[in-house]
Amino acid sequence: MPLSLNLYWPRQEEVGNLFRRLDPLLFEECGQNPYLMLQRISPWRLEEVAKEDFFVNRLSWLWQEYQDYLNSSSTHCWPEPSQHIAYFSAEFGLSQALPMYAGGLGFLAGDHLKSASDLGLPLVGVSLIYRNGYFRQSLDKQGWQQELYPDYDYYQLPLEEVLLPEGIPLTVTVEFPERFVRVKLWRVRVGRLFLYLLDTDLEENWMPDRGITDKLSGGDLEKRLQQEIILGIGGMRALAVLNLKI
Repeated sequence: MPLSLNLYWPRQEEVGNLFRRLDPLLFEECGQNPYLMLQRISPWRLEEVAKEDFFVNRLSWLWQEYQDYLNSSSTHCWPEPSQHIAYFSAEFGLSQALPMYAGGLGFLAGDHLKSASDLGLPLVGVSLIYRNGYFRQSLDKQGWQQELYPDYDYYQLPLEEVLLPEGIPLTVTVEFPERFVRVKLWRVRVGRLFLYLLDTDLEENWMPDRGITDKLSGGDLEKRLQQEIILGIGGMRALAVLNLKI
């Protein structure tokens, strides 16, 4: 399960092939999301592969390789190890398993995060999490584009809530005209680094504010500004609460 929660795996073809070997059809049905696949796969199938020497030996080897990568002391020259570089972007394209991106900007940001992990740079990503992601295109009978927005269950995606020591979700507050908006944090593991995602879809927020982080590149100019306020101001407050020296 830890391997499926770290978006280190999409860059390792052998790890992806091992997940796919468990159940090729289910792997594709789950959008190449091994974390979701492992929640849905039948126990008898796991028992079956546990008896295969090839699978067990390969998994053990890949697990050790993964541990070696996480524990590697190789770091890029950086004057102050306790300082982090904060990389803010409206989207990070890391994997099909985490569909919170639209295109080029997201893939560029995602590649920077992956490369920083390999180099040992103390980089931390900050973005928004979108309940409906980016639209999927379909065509109607007349050939007109139809925009379809999925409704993602965050607990089926390779990410985790950021919790306080007492086990409750960590949140920050951002001031808006005549109101406050609460922002929850989610964390994505990307190799040796973390990407933090900001979420306004909380019950204590006013309903329109809950929709600030519903869609990527959706809405009017006012909503775009609201998203940038959450990302910029909320993101900096989140990093401060996490005690990260930027």
